[in-house]
Amino acid sequence: MNGQDPTSALTIGFDAPDREISVEEVAQTAAMEAPNAEIPISSVELESDATTQAVGAAAAVPIAPAPIPLPLIRRKVSGRYLSPAAGFQLEIRVDVDGQRPMKMLSGDFYQISGATKTYFGSFIVKSPSITVTAANAVVKGLGQYTWSAGAPVVQVTIARRTIFQPPAPAIVQFFTTGGSPGATYTCAFESTYFRSVRIETDRVSDVSTPVFATYNTASLPSGGPARNLSVVGAFAEAGVELVPTTGSNVVNIAEAAANARWSNAELHASMERHFTLWKDLPQWAVWLVVAQDHDIGPGLLGIMFDQQGKQRQGCAVFHRGLGGTTAERLRLQLQTYVHELGHCFNMLHSWQKSFANPPGVNRPASLSYMNYPWGFPGGEAQFWKNFAFQFDDGEVQHLRHAFRNNIIIGGNNFIAGAGLEQPEILGAPVRDDSGLRLQISAQSSFALGEPVVIKLG
Repeated sequence: MNGQDPTSALTIGFDAPDREISVEEVAQTAAMEAPNAEIPISSVELESDATTQAVGAAAAVPIAPAPIPLPLIRRKVSGRYLSPAAGFQLEIRVDVDGQRPMKMLSGDFYQISGATKTYFGSFIVKSPSITVTAANAVVKGLGQYTWSAGAPVVQVTIARRTIFQPPAPAIVQFFTTGGSPGATYTCAFESTYFRSVRIETDRVSDVSTPVFATYNTASLPSGGPARNLSVVGAFAEAGVELVPTTGSNVVNIAEAAANARWSNAELHASMERHFTLWKDLPQWAVWLVVAQDHDIGPGLLGIMFDQQGKQRQGCAVFHRGLGGTTAERLRLQLQTYVHELGHCFNMLHSWQKSFANPPGVNRPASLSYMNYPWGFPGGEAQFWKNFAFQFDDGEVQHLRHAFRNNIIIGGNNFIAGAGLEQPEILGAPVRDDSGLRLQISAQSSFALGEPVVIKLG
């Protein structure tokens, strides 16, 4: 399959016509799938004359009007769909309805050779046309690809079944910009989640306060609805399924050397020892370790420490500044745990989006997990008062639809500066009256993964 374009192949995944499937055909298919509302009396075989007379007698009795049937509730079509593993395999994410829809499509292609599955490339459709009827949903638009696609226009057609029926497959058709048909895939429904990631949470032996479990967002004033929210729940609201593993360990504090404080290198070494899923390869698996102290000091609440080899596979939170069970501490734990995992998914701080490649727009006023409460315009109290415990729209789009290597754990490298700090704990800098001045300079921005170089003078 090397050298082939998965959008331009004739037919891959199922026996489909070499033309565009009409809306009428999809509607007809949906109607055929729907269960009969009633059985006509002519189709019932009467067993005896007595039964016939009873029916005739009943017919003479006035019959009350039949109640108006309740409308059938249709399934949402958003979620993740997967084609058969033959030739090219397509995973497509449809995001047009359901919880907080981003009105986008995205997908990843894999090449299948025997038992080997190799990533080929990704695409995103940012502003598709969306047509939804009672029978079906049709989503169509021009995609952006990680390769030069011969048939870049994507059309996804999904029959809208009732909640009493299994989800319908997504029929994915590719077209050239001139309208000629390319490849067609049928993708079975996989999940309402757009990504699925395994997470292992380990604890260091000297941590005496409980590992964070849940926080009731109504405990203190905040924006958004009240709910008991866990780390898993926070990502679920963004459309990402975190699946906890059973391999959780207690890490001996002796691995942090004599000072009982962790360096990034020591954390990385510990991750390789204790993360049961660790590989120096891109994979949908991440490690979170709950520790007490980092070498930087008590002001460091968390860090995405893993910038060796395949980066972004591990992060740490530090209970010296986080631990406790008060509402304020639980609130901060939720925000910090989610924040550091956000870095593992290659998300920058809210005010550093311009460092991405391609550059994003800095959003210092974003009410997001990726912001610093104490750096929010108007102050920390204003942040917490309005924070709805969610990622902003741009971050949700990244989590659901980023090109695979830009988000997968161990994919493209991360940029420096991933720590979450409390400046009031770190304290003010020491005053210097020596007459000497240290000047630090660097270029205004760096591409994602580009080495950061500074000049001292």
